[in-house]
Amino acid sequence: MRVTTSLAELNKTDFAVFKQLSKIFENNNAVWAMIAHIVFDALDPNL
Repeated sequence: MRVTTSLAELNKTDFAVFKQLSKIFENNNAVWAMIAHIVFDALDPNL
């Protein structure tokens, strides 16, 4: 899947939840991840 959304929009929408979760779990030594096969053009347009 290829996502062409701007980085500014991704930060306000898709990535906001993960930033909040990382702050919540920061001091708990928790390890978590979400895996998907997504190419974000705003992060690496050369892929």
